Amino acid sequence: MKIVYKNVDLSSLSILDQWISDKDSDMVKFAMFDYSFSSYDKLLKEDKIDSEIYITKAVYVDDILLGYLALCYFKENEKNTISINPIVINPKYHNKGYGKLILNDLIKNYKTIINIDVDIFNATISINNIHSLKLFESVHFKKSGNINEGFQDYILKTKC
Repeated sequence: MKIVYKNVDLSSLSILDQWISDKDSDMVKFAMFDYSFSSYDKLLKEDKIDSEIYITKAVYVDDILLGYLALCYFKENEKNTISINPIVINPKYHNKGYGKLILNDLIKNYKTIINIDVDIFNATISINNIHSLKLFESVHFKKSGNINEGFQDYILKTKC
C-alpha cells in the first residue's frame, strides 16, 4: 500500500467535511467535531501560539483520501513533542486497519512526513473511545498520568 501525506487544501477539506455529516457518528462524538474540517483547519492556522507549530495532513492510501492528521509541535522539558489531535479515518474505512497503518507509518517516517525531529508523540483520548484507546496501545503508546475529566493521556518516546 502506498501512503502519501499532502498538505490540506480546499479539495481535501470538502471531502473531509462530508465525513462529519452524521452528527451521531463516533467521529463527531469522540473527536468532538461539531464543526467542519474547513473551520478547524482555518482555526489552527489562525490561532497560532508562538511556541507551537500546527501541521495538518490529508492522508491518501492508494490514491484514496482515508485520513486526516492534525499535529501540534512544541517543546516540553527540552523534548521535541508532537501531539496528535486528532487522527481521523474516513468512516467508510473504520475497523479495517487503516488507523493503525497510518499511525505506524507516521511513527516510522515522521522525519520525512513533517520534517521535524521528534522525541515524543502524545495523544489525549476520551476514555469512552475504546477503538482509539486500543489503536494507540496497539502501536505501543503508553498511558501517561491519571485520567483527567474523562480523558487519558498517552505517550510514545521515539528516543530513549
